[in-house]
Amino acid sequence: MSSDEVNTLFCVLLDNSKEKADIFLATLTERLAERFTLAEVIQRRKPSYSRVAPSAIIEELRQTCDCVITAMAD
Repeated sequence: MSSDEVNTLFCVLLDNSKEKADIFLATLTERLAERFTLAEVIQRRKPSYSRVAPSAIIEELRQTCDCVITAMAD
């Protein structure tokens, strides 16, 4: 694996549905892009902050991405 491959990430941002989590994740994406080559960044949103993510979302993330970042905000 080359150093370029190591520094290229396919990242998923998981919004937990709390207020301003989307703002936090947008800012985090900007910061990550300053340090890494982001192959792709996609966002998913849980239907409710008080419940686990639906199994379909968890399975999608498990199969497709290098990292998942989840955010809680208010």
